[in-house]
Amino acid sequence: MTRKSHKTDFLYLKPVNSATLCTSINLKAFVMNKKLDDEILEKIDALDERINKVRSDYNEDKEKHEGKPAEDETPEIRLGRAAASMFLGNVIAGFILGFLADKYLGTAPWGIMLCIILGFVAGVYRAQSLFKKNE
Repeated sequence: MTRKSHKTDFLYLKPVNSATLCTSINLKAFVMNKKLDDEILEKIDALDERINKVRSDYNEDKEKHEGKPAEDETPEIRLGRAAASMFLGNVIAGFILGFLADKYLGTAPWGIMLCIILGFVAGVYRAQSLFKKNE
């Protein structure tokens, strides 16, 4: 059984693994092996330059903004976010514990209701203590 090949005006195509053509450098090597004209090689070089420019711009932006809080974020906003996440975490933990208590003890809906209320109270207490500590 013979394999059929596809011919075009400028290139003999054979089945190629997609990982082989993932970068313009590999594409350039692929084209050079097929002895194509200089115009295509120049286009590939231009594409490679544009890709490298975008990558360098992306890396510069990433390094510039990495690990820094937003400019409009004040300490009060960070404190408020911390208190809100603490409060919400307590309420969610209360719901989960209440759900598990109802499931294994068969006390539905009292376990969820009691634990959500306890989570709410614990969340308010922890948020208030966080605000008092940071006054």
